[in-house]
Amino acid sequence: FWLESVCSACAARIVAKVSNRRQLAGVFTAGLLHDIGRAALWEVAPEKCKRIDNSCTGSLLLEAEQSLIGLTHVEAGYELAQHWALPNEIAQAIRFHHQPELATEAQEHVAIVALADVMVQASGTQLEDNPDIFTPHMDTLAILGLDLENAEAMLEEYLTRHEAAVQDTFG
Repeated sequence: FWLESVCSACAARIVAKVSNRRQLAGVFTAGLLHDIGRAALWEVAPEKCKRIDNSCTGSLLLEAEQSLIGLTHVEAGYELAQHWALPNEIAQAIRFHHQPELATEAQEHVAIVALADVMVQASGTQLEDNPDIFTPHMDTLAILGLDLENAEAMLEEYLTRHEAAVQDTFG
């Protein structure tokens, strides 16, 4: 969980850089905390969480959580963010990273974290291992003024950095 969170934060920095939004405050933190609701659900409903298929992502994950627990990790995370009085842009990124089209506030933060989440879900170590990974996210790319060429460059940078970090960490 925490490795994925750190990877998401680093991926968010890459998206911010490529979209010329390096100065956008809270992007790294939003990437780091975007799935904090998953940890909360595991804490309060571990037996129900065990019944969720680990391969579920995106809307399938949200549906499984809603069905089995009665609450999604994005809503649980949003409630935590509100309780902790986190900045609105971080709370919005937590709440809408799976459905950025629903965000009416902090859209740039939400889009950055949503794309970072897509990148972290990539498989393999090369761009070629992930054909069409961004195709379902064209609207999210558009929020940041990015196209598929930009998206592929972001993913390539992320995969290169990720592979080097894993090699350094695990040998």
